[in-house]
Amino acid sequence: MKNLIIENFTRIRRAEIAFGDLTVFVGPQATGKTLVLELMKLVEDRPAIMSNLKKHGFDRARPARIFLLGVLTSESKIVKNLIKQLIN
Repeated sequence: MKNLIIENFTRIRRAEIAFGDLTVFVGPQATGKTLVLELMKLVEDRPAIMSNLKKHGFDRARPARIFLLGVLTSESKIVKNLIKQLIN
């Protein structure tokens, strides 16, 4: 991943991150540094998440899609898009 753009995710209105050989997040407490790392981990873990969902009987059927998106209705567009990517 070379670049990441986040919009309207919890406290983050907009962030553009260009990754280099070493990228360090620095900032005041409660400004979204950990949230960015958690989003990146979610994307990275997509294959394992899908495998575990299938292992426990979940499939890509419409009811699962509705459930996952419904849980995150109050979250931002980026989270919804990540969940859509996970289930599509």
